[in-house]
Formats: sequence, structure tokens, C-alpha cells
Amino acid sequence: MRGPQSIAARASLPMAAAFAIALLATGCGDEIKLERRTVTFPNGKSIREDWTFMRKPNGDSLEHGVHKKFFWSGSTSESVIWKMGKRDGSAQAWYENGSVKWQKNYDDGKKQGTWRLSYKDGHPWIVVNYDKDQINGTVQVWDKSGATEPKTAEYANGVCKSGDCALLDAPVAPPDMAVNDKVELTRDWDIVKEFLDL
Repeated sequence: MRGPQSIAARASLPMAAAFAIALLATGCGDEIKLERRTVTFPNGKSIREDWTFMRKPNGDSLEHGVHKKFFWSGSTSESVIWKMGKRDGSAQAWYENGSVKWQKNYDDGKKQGTWRLSYKDGHPWIVVNYDKDQINGTVQVWDKSGATEPKTAEYANGVCKSGDCALLDAPVAPPDMAVNDKVELTRDWDIVKEFLDL
């Protein structure tokens, strides 16, 4: 009796392995579907945002693919690559005049590589280097006047070690600053916060 049972048991072993592999390949029945969404401006004609996401059987959704935002005119204002719910890859944004606003990179949701922010006229504003979500190396910041030499600060693992360590801090408006200048300062800081993902 022992002989035929062990042969049957041995024969079912490859079938069990094949079944387990099939379950892994199909995700145990968890079918994931890609869906596309668009949001239009109030006129109903111009697209404001366009992205894809993965819908899991349990109803959860994760961004997956390119998420684009658009200006009213229809030109692209921002493009970010997402993978499995995390930013992963290149990200770019533009001003309405078509010049590059910022360029960034992500690796599995973490800030990575050299990030660049530019003014509307195209000259550099901020250059910062990231390694696994931490600022590392030299941070460079140019003022609006078009200075050829940037202000700098040296960072290691997200901590400023030397130089102008207040370069990436929120600006403080003096009490006697004109209202228009305060508005411009606030708008500039909003751009910097968007760029740095603050």
C-alpha cells in the first residue's frame, strides 16, 4: 500500500507547485484594473487634469502612470510619473509662457537626484541635490535680479552644515514692505514650497 500512495503523492506535488505558481501569477484573484480620470475647467471643454490609477478589487486606488495638469489654454503645466501610488521617475512643470518651471526626480516616492527650479525668464532660481529624501551637497539659490553667482549652503543628510542655512526658509516680509511686494514675495514662496514638496 505504501508504494502506490507515495507515487500518487509524488505525482500531485508538481500539480500543487503549478497551482501555487498560477495563484502567484494571477495575484490570488486580485485583479487590478487601470482607469483614467480627467477633470475639466468650469467651461467643460478644457482639461485641467488627466491621470490614470489602479483600482483594486477592494476599492482602493493607487495613482499609476503619468499625472498631467494643464493651463486654461490647454498647454501642459505639470507632468509627474507615478508607480503603484508613489511618485517614481521624472517630474516637470512649466510656466504659462512655456519656459521650464521645475525639474525633479523621485525613486519609489523619495526625492532623488538634482532638482532645478527656474524663474519665468528661464534663469536658475534653486538647484538642490537629494539622496533618499535628504538634501545632500551644495544648495544654490539665485536672486531675481539675475545675479551670476548664487548664494550657497552645504548640506549632509538633510542638515545644513555651512553657508547660508536660511536659503530654503520662508522669507520674512519687513513691516514697511509695500503690499504689492508682499504679494510677490508670497507668490514666490508658494512656488518654492511647491518645488520642494513642503
